Amino acid sequence: EGKRAVSIYEDYFGEDLSKLRAEPLARSALGYPLGVRTSDGDEYLIRNPLVAGEDGSLTCSAAIPEGAEVRLMIGSKEKALAAARIVAESLMESLKRSRVSAKLILVFESVARRKLLGTLVKDEINTILDIVGRDTPLLGITSFGEYAPAIHIIGGSAASESTLFHNGTITIVGIGAK
Repeated sequence: EGKRAVSIYEDYFGEDLSKLRAEPLARSALGYPLGVRTSDGDEYLIRNPLVAGEDGSLTCSAAIPEGAEVRLMIGSKEKALAAARIVAESLMESLKRSRVSAKLILVFESVARRKLLGTLVKDEINTILDIVGRDTPLLGITSFGEYAPAIHIIGGSAASESTLFHNGTITIVGIGAK
């Protein structure tokens, strides 16, 4: 809308650019990332601002296309933990429908989620293990983002669009055998 990029944070936090630059924006924005609407308009890709420039620009963890619709998102530790539960349950339901038992679980988690959760990342791992089974080996990595399709789960069916770069996500992959 012709405004400086940083104005979204100035308006929300009620602080001017100098104050946002004094405190590292990356830290305060962990729970308030930007959401970039996907091409189909049903989902938002998360982008974490890292630095507010003197000119009011934002340097983010990944590109935002010029002219893209951007919204301020509000996240929380509780929502992040709930999302991990939903993803793990969805994986296990999918494996069960395919009559596959999990032999290895891979977890790819964005560094932004990891920083948001802090010590609660242990709770996240325990939640995943409670769902996939404590005897199932689990291997995880913290990443700076993942390339994956945007998935829309509606009434048990899934439709995907092209592969996109994601921040602030958790991806859980099950490797199994029939």
